Amino acid sequence: MESKKVIHVHLIGQLFNGQTDFYFGSVAAVYETLNHRVLGIRQSSLMQSLWKSGGVYENPRCRVTSGKIIRKTRKNQTDRP
Repeated sequence: MESKKVIHVHLIGQLFNGQTDFYFGSVAAVYETLNHRVLGIRQSSLMQSLWKSGGVYENPRCRVTSGKIIRKTRKNQTDRP
């Protein structure tokens, strides 16, 4: 199986473009859509917090979790019988 990193951002008590939940491939991608005013934390601080806490950060504005998407391993055409 293959796995890819995913960052889930849940906004607390606020909407951004009509949504409360967002999914990203990296912390840097989060800040291309949302900013520190919406999240209540700057990018470098969030990266450090996620690393120190094992992938979870929460404040009054948001909850951010880091995890992995587990995907089925792709078979090559040459692997078929």
